[in-house]
Amino acid sequence: MSRDIWAALACLAALVIIAFASATDIGFSRSESFVESVRSQDVLSVQEDGTPYAPGPAMKVHSVTLTNGFIPRQKVLPFPTACLYDSASRRGTNVGVRWQAEAASELDSRTVAVNYVELGYGSKTVNLLIDRYVLYKPRPVEVPMPPDLKPVQEEKYDSLLLFLKVEEGGWQDSYNTYTDCYNLQETDLARARSIPVVKG
Repeated sequence: MSRDIWAALACLAALVIIAFASATDIGFSRSESFVESVRSQDVLSVQEDGTPYAPGPAMKVHSVTLTNGFIPRQKVLPFPTACLYDSASRRGTNVGVRWQAEAASELDSRTVAVNYVELGYGSKTVNLLIDRYVLYKPRPVEVPMPPDLKPVQEEKYDSLLLFLKVEEGGWQDSYNTYTDCYNLQETDLARARSIPVVKG
């Protein structure tokens, strides 16, 4: 064979090796951590009707560190869903959740969410942020309450449920997956990451 053919075959072999390495997790690792609990006032805010929407700072509940020691690659983050849940009444509600690179300067709603991570050589950390759920209550009215009328019970939740869709083949795009917080089934509760909501 001529020298040009050998060079072409060598380039082709290198491309195959690079493509294979990109499709696998060679040289790639990840570590993660969750908060042990969250305070009720950090995930739930009760405000009067007419109050401007102001959920306040988001809360970090989950961190993932991705480390790459081989060729550059892109990793798609699992599609997250978060629910506040009351186990006594078996009632849930949806709360805002998003991934954010740790390098961002502020943990609030003005930061840009991410759904994938570009990895060169080294490590990058992304955080899962929960927006505070704002519940509006009617303004107090000075009228006598009928004796047979019971006061409305306050909203209370005892757990924060996280759903992170991970495909069998690894971290894949999973935007077709949605969990209905208002209609949670036993199968949903079984696969959720449950974080206790405590009074603080």
